[in-house]
Amino acid sequence: MKSLCFFLLSLFPFLLLFAQKQRPVTIVQSATVAFRPTKPFDHFTTNSNTYSARNAYLTMLASRECYLDVVGARNESEYSRLVRPVFEEWGFERVAFLRNSRTSTQCIVASKSDMVLITFRGSEFGAPPTAVGASIDINGWRRAASIELPNVLLESAVKDWVATDAHLAPMSGPRWSGSKVHAGFGTALESIIDRIISELNGPAAASNKPVYVTGHSLGGALAVLAAFRLKKAGFRVAGAYPHAAPKVGDIVFSAKYAALGIPTFRTVHFRDLVPTFPGPEMVAAYNRMVQNRALLDGRKARGSDLIAAYTHVPAKLKYISRDGSIFTNPSPQTVARDQGPVLRFRDHDSFRYCLQLYNALSPEEQRSLQPPAR
Repeated sequence: MKSLCFFLLSLFPFLLLFAQKQRPVTIVQSATVAFRPTKPFDHFTTNSNTYSARNAYLTMLASRECYLDVVGARNESEYSRLVRPVFEEWGFERVAFLRNSRTSTQCIVASKSDMVLITFRGSEFGAPPTAVGASIDINGWRRAASIELPNVLLESAVKDWVATDAHLAPMSGPRWSGSKVHAGFGTALESIIDRIISELNGPAAASNKPVYVTGHSLGGALAVLAAFRLKKAGFRVAGAYPHAAPKVGDIVFSAKYAALGIPTFRTVHFRDLVPTFPGPEMVAAYNRMVQNRALLDGRKARGSDLIAAYTHVPAKLKYISRDGSIFTNPSPQTVARDQGPVLRFRDHDSFRYCLQLYNALSPEEQRSLQPPAR
């Protein structure tokens, strides 16, 4: 009996995550304002380098629609069919779904007369969890393991959380201007950037249009890296809105990114664990692993294989507090008081981000924009 109770309690966090990720037909609306139906992205501000609450909400809304389970798709083919009408209803004239099956990297390039929006998918999660036997290779160290993963889109989840998110090794080179970036994120972006550029140079005809990049979670990390690469390639990157994004590069990359002058607005929910990744403890453990492996080979570890630290790129931080208030660049003391002792993965949920950003809109803005659907 005790074993049964322990088993049921151990399932509770995953069932809670499952409940949060489902999307019933009901609409959640936090304010009693009359909604006037319009095309949402007709209200997107494209002529300003400053933060826009509307833009933040709309980019988060688009980021949420990049998840297969949110759209209700069982696979990428079904997703491609279901998601295009959504973006078209929002006012986009061309919607291209790009993907690389090897790295499980997906994005949408949506264009209209006055802008292009590039939205990257975050790490897939579904429901309820299943134990999966897998032999996984993290930074060259192979381990056989039983991994607890969501039952929906298991292959995609394995690639996201093992092959990409957990691949801490640094990568560098001319494309990153001599800096170091997270190899998992960098490899994922590299696998799809050429197709994005082809789309921008071709049907999207972005040469004279402002380009905005966004994404939630892993998608936010890829948005930052894409903003860097596209700006260096000569595109007019007018803004980046990474939501719940982890750190993507070292301090040199942050400096190179800052020099490009890309308006960047980073959103973080108060107890979200993911934006703290990769933390100093993970970096230290990775460096020890590299050094120990070099010792076993009878050599010293190369400096290029080690990480000083990963850091966020310079951005205006919009911090969603415990009570739903949004602070700009809050002090570390404010954040520490607000968060409490525990960071939680459940506060990473894309719907929470959407709802809080919708709540932050003025009543007039809410009348023109639909609240997020669960």
